[in-house]
Amino acid sequence: MKRWTACSLIWACGWTAAYAAPAQQSPAPAPVLVHADEVLPTRMVLCQREVGAAARDRKGKIRACLARRLEGERIVERNCKRQASAVSGAAARTLAQRDCERTALAVPAGELPKRAPPKPKAPADSASPNKAAAPTPTQPAAGEN
Repeated sequence: MKRWTACSLIWACGWTAAYAAPAQQSPAPAPVLVHADEVLPTRMVLCQREVGAAARDRKGKIRACLARRLEGERIVERNCKRQASAVSGAAARTLAQRDCERTALAVPAGELPKRAPPKPKAPADSASPNKAAAPTPTQPAAGEN
C-alpha cells in the first residue's frame, strides 16, 4: 500500500508541475538559425527554422520571412562588400566578406537591416520654373492630307 501512495504522490506532483508551469514560464528562446559547424543555409531553410512548426498561417509567415530575408540579404551583401574592401589579398577579402555575411544573416528576419522608405514626391506646382512648355501640335507631313 505504501508503494501505491508513493506512486500516486509522484504522479500528482508531476501532473501539477506540468499544468501549472506553463503560466509561470518566460517566452521560449529564439531558435538557433545557423549552427557553428555548418555552411550558411539557404533562405528557405533559415525561414523554416525561424517559423518552426507553427501550424497557423505557416505559409504566410514563411512568405513574409522570405521577402524580408531577400531584402536584408541584398543590404548585408552590399555592406559586407564595402567592409571587406579594406582587407588586402583576394582570398582574405573573400573570407572576410563570407564571415561578415554569415554573422549578419544568422539573426531572425525581423532583425535584418531594411532599406530606407522612399522619399515622398513633391506635389507639382503650377508656378515651378522647371515646368516644361506645352507641346505644340504636330503638323501633318507633306502629302499626308
